[in-house]
Amino acid sequence: MTRLNSLALALLAAVAAGCVVGPDYEPPDFGKEAEFSDIVRSDGVAVADEAVANDAWWESFGDPVLTALVDQAIANSPDIRAATARLDEAQALRQLALGGTRPALDANAAASRSRQSEVANLPPAAPTLFSLFESGLSAAWEPDLFGRLRRDVEASSALLGASVEDRRSVLLVTLSELALNYADLRSAQRQRNVAVDNTAIARKTLELTVLLHGQELASELDLVQARADLTESEAAQAEFSAAEHGAAARIAVLLGEEPSSVVPRLAAASEHELRAPRIPVGLASELLERRPDIRAAERRLAAASAEIGVETAARFPRFDLTGTLGSGAVDLADLFSSPSEAWSIAGALRWPLFDGGRRRAAVDAASARFNARLSEYEVAVLRAFGDAEAAFASYVFATKERRLLARARADRQRALELSRLRFETELDDLFPVLDAQRQLLSLDSQTALAERAELIAAVNVYRALGGGWRSAEAQLLTAESP
Repeated sequence: MTRLNSLALALLAAVAAGCVVGPDYEPPDFGKEAEFSDIVRSDGVAVADEAVANDAWWESFGDPVLTALVDQAIANSPDIRAATARLDEAQALRQLALGGTRPALDANAAASRSRQSEVANLPPAAPTLFSLFESGLSAAWEPDLFGRLRRDVEASSALLGASVEDRRSVLLVTLSELALNYADLRSAQRQRNVAVDNTAIARKTLELTVLLHGQELASELDLVQARADLTESEAAQAEFSAAEHGAAARIAVLLGEEPSSVVPRLAAASEHELRAPRIPVGLASELLERRPDIRAAERRLAAASAEIGVETAARFPRFDLTGTLGSGAVDLADLFSSPSEAWSIAGALRWPLFDGGRRRAAVDAASARFNARLSEYEVAVLRAFGDAEAAFASYVFATKERRLLARARADRQRALELSRLRFETELDDLFPVLDAQRQLLSLDSQTALAERAELIAAVNVYRALGGGWRSAEAQLLTAESP
């Protein structure tokens, strides 16, 4: 009895102390001292050195159509709905783990009708036909002596946090992909319009060349070159129309709609011109707090740490408490009378003494998973810094290119004005005017490409910085609220 009392006291002490085996998780500090390169603050480029804005960055592009598309994507995107379903699953799994730490109580009832053999060796006057009625409650509880269940809750809570961050990643990716495709669509429309103007000039040039060739004032070489210029301009229109249609179709997928309902709606050019905004940057270390993929990797690392504790605790004793309270009678009227009462209480101790090294191997496997998650976290941090640097570089040089092309356009515009003046004063024929117009339109097409590159780079900067998901998530949660 003394040894049993000592064991009972030891178990009670363990419960009171709340013993939890396994490592206590501490977030890694990898990447906290990182800094952006000097390209972020390049002279003359609109990249600011201030706290990043986590608001609706898509509104800063100045196009209400884009904002409306973003609102629709938040409400209807299949990718976002799938991420929400995975989040609901993670919440249910956490509740499942939490339920394991609480006592379980079951109600039961049974009724049976039996007939015994008349030739069996029965006591005198024993009935051969009788009924049996039973009802009661049964309870079970596992005192979490070494924290196995608490570590399991800790792991499931961390995985729930990872699912939250995963949905934020889906929000950020979906909305940035939407903005990228919208920039592609508007750029294709603008380039197609330039190609239409180029086609008109090429057709006029061909008509003039045909006239001069008939008067033997232009060679056959001039004629075939003019005809080729017209054909190439017409082909460019088809190319840009295909690009526009493809971008609209990709937008439809992001909106959760069929392309046939979206493509016509986006065919009309927007009244508002997309413009690259001034981008707030902030500190490089803030990426660790803003990027949902980094935050998700950190939560999975925390879950892996807790799983080490789960497997470690499995090597220690487990104690189960069970009890029943009920009644049984052969007559239903006697079921709840005092003589029919029955109860039991029991405790069981399970201590794995030898398992061929399986539990030790499980701990080693959990430790290896933790090391893998740590490496994955470091990769996520490095990738985030790489994404940011690449996006900044693209934005800086795309902005410089657009500004240089704007200066070149001013000169091309002046050259066109001068050629028209010479034509009107009969110093030149019409060809220099048409050539100046063609060169100006060619520059407009190149400028449209540069503006597209700047818009895409701006979106990628916001995506790399992890900005915007807070506003999108708030809108999503508002829509989900009853």
